[in-house]
Amino acid sequence: MSWKSKEYWIVIILLVLTGIYVNILRYTRVTVHEQIELADIPMNFSDWKVEQNLVMDERTLNVLKSDQEVWRRYISDEGYTIGLFVAYFKDQKYGAQIHSPIHCIPGGGWKIIHRGKYRMEVHNSPVREIKMNKMINSNGRHKQLLLYWFWTRSGIITSEYGLKIDLAKNALFRKPTDAAFIRIDLSYFEHDPAKTLQIASGFIQQVFPSVKDVLPFED
Repeated sequence: MSWKSKEYWIVIILLVLTGIYVNILRYTRVTVHEQIELADIPMNFSDWKVEQNLVMDERTLNVLKSDQEVWRRYISDEGYTIGLFVAYFKDQKYGAQIHSPIHCIPGGGWKIIHRGKYRMEVHNSPVREIKMNKMINSNGRHKQLLLYWFWTRSGIITSEYGLKIDLAKNALFRKPTDAAFIRIDLSYFEHDPAKTLQIASGFIQQVFPSVKDVLPFED
């Protein structure tokens, strides 16, 4: 490839931009002053209560690299169960960024059979609407619905690439690069998909204001 060609200079520019991006992430640090306590997310809501507090093994935590995490399984008055996982990253530096379920789910023995977006209105919160990622996964015997989103100083983000751009932007303008990852999972009722989403939406309606209250992000 000749140095005079257009492709040559595109590659050079991309390499330079990548170098700038990596160094921004590696060396830029803005202190977060807010006190974060994910454990303050309530154990009980009006229709839901904690069935089990779950703990990740050391190997998973070393991969995750979060500063705080809460992993619980809630059960409703009607007997439905939902998993809630919230992880907070105080400083998303190079090598310690949020791992997307797109990459983690297949490694856990599950197959992603559907990916899309899901949008819902939220009551009793300054955030009036949430747009999130929706996944249906299968391990051959069981199917699950998984809803997740990222949250930064810029608001709620669904795209993994959008998260990287937001991280670089905040680091460049000397803003905190902290972020959170929120995941909801429950059994997928193949005979009644609408019921699955109804259960998930009802749970999110109740838990979302509390999750927002413990995180340092604006509306």
